[in-house]
Amino acid sequence: MHTSGHTMVPHLLERTGTFYYNRRVPKHAVDAYGATVRIKLSQDRVEASELAKALSAKLDQVWSSGSLNRLVDVKALLEAVRPRPVLLSDWLSEYIEMKGIDPTPPRVAVDTLVSIVGNKEALAFTREDARAFVAYLRTKGNSTGTVRRRINSIAAVISYAQRELDVMQQNPFSRLHIQGEGKDRQKRLTFTVEELRQGSSLALAGSSRLALLFPVLAETGCRLGEVVGLRLQDIDLEQELIRITLNRAGFAGGSNS
Repeated sequence: MHTSGHTMVPHLLERTGTFYYNRRVPKHAVDAYGATVRIKLSQDRVEASELAKALSAKLDQVWSSGSLNRLVDVKALLEAVRPRPVLLSDWLSEYIEMKGIDPTPPRVAVDTLVSIVGNKEALAFTREDARAFVAYLRTKGNSTGTVRRRINSIAAVISYAQRELDVMQQNPFSRLHIQGEGKDRQKRLTFTVEELRQGSSLALAGSSRLALLFPVLAETGCRLGEVVGLRLQDIDLEQELIRITLNRAGFAGGSNS
């Protein structure tokens, strides 16, 4: 156990800059837990020390009960004692990791909010903060559609924090009114035949593989998401057929030849 220059913390082991919880199991619990409990804690000594103390207390409680009929998952126990994030920016990082989503939209929204009202605890934001956020985005010329997407991103992170903390309270970013919402939406026009010809010619003459999506879109009438979601098995060169089906990317559609 490495303790040089630091106060000794029971069951804390350091290996190449990473701290582990390392503890012998009492004889009466060996059959259930094995001879040793070892689990990675953190690369930060202070955090690892606090986690080791908390985990020791929990295991002492489990092993002193005298009943091992219900085996306790040590990893789950560690997560239970690990301090939860406090600030909205911390919850944002956990939310992105748990959901496995594109981090850019929620980060842009949260960073903008923090720049206006500060990086508060996730449950400390108010309706006034939400209104200030909307007002700021509108003064910066953002469309109402963009504002709504930013609001939804922040509302999702706060809702996630509320669920994880088991807190029942109104989300300040839910059901926000945006004056004139939808009235500034510009209808997308379809390409003319000449525009399709020019776009396809430029794409085929260029070196960008991404640009080659344009001729496919022009010839099939597919939506962009449908083409991006295509797999090799969706394309039948012999029959000159593209099958648009629900796949792992989450896109769906009919069949286009």
